[in-house]
Amino acid sequence: MEYPMIANDGIHSDPDLHNAIVVHELFHNYTPFFMGFNETQFGWMDEGWAEFLENMFRGDNFSLYESDLPGYSNFAGTLSDYPMITAEAGMDFSSFKFLYLEKSCIALLLLEELMGEEAFLLATKAFMNSWNGKHPSPYDFFYTFNRFAGGDINWFWKVCYFDYGYADLAIKSVDRNKIIIERKGNIPVSIRLEISYDDNSLEKIYRNLNIWKTGITEYPVKLKTSKAVKKIVLGDKLIPDVDNSNNVYQR
Repeated sequence: MEYPMIANDGIHSDPDLHNAIVVHELFHNYTPFFMGFNETQFGWMDEGWAEFLENMFRGDNFSLYESDLPGYSNFAGTLSDYPMITAEAGMDFSSFKFLYLEKSCIALLLLEELMGEEAFLLATKAFMNSWNGKHPSPYDFFYTFNRFAGGDINWFWKVCYFDYGYADLAIKSVDRNKIIIERKGNIPVSIRLEISYDDNSLEKIYRNLNIWKTGITEYPVKLKTSKAVKKIVLGDKLIPDVDNSNNVYQR
């Protein structure tokens, strides 16, 4: 188990941080040890799953809010950012931390959203039951999840694990009842809109990230109302975005 890391991490005055670290290190019993991942070459299979499982187990997304997403814009798309499939050798610590903990955890969250919670859970159980102790490669992970995806998700693997890139959505235009959302980055993320109308009513609109699978860079959202739009906010705390300056429309 990951006993040395628990011992070395020590006690933190912030109980949320302390609990998050303990849970994270305990999940390393599964990844890499139960599975037998090659964490020295593909650390994202080790750290990414531990970070993801930590957030799922705690149910409060503590690490996601406090560590993984706030710093996303500082690293994504910079010289410190690499494709996930990149081996660890020669990588500096800032790149290692972003790639193997933060970016890989975010990719798993996107994968879960793309597949749906039920299919993702079935795929996770099948992956761990079939490959524990057999030293699975990234491709064993990809192929196992493909079986449960209900469609072709090779486009997702390519952009999230093999290509350089970052996540960035923007509100391109608003024309009465039509909103154009632009995908400025290549990493696919869902569209979440909160729309305020002149009568102070609110409407929330969601589109799964699979809308980007064909490679389109713009997506029209049509409103089913004639009410005047006062304000539009794109995204939320769980959606990575390198530039939030273009995520708000104010009439």
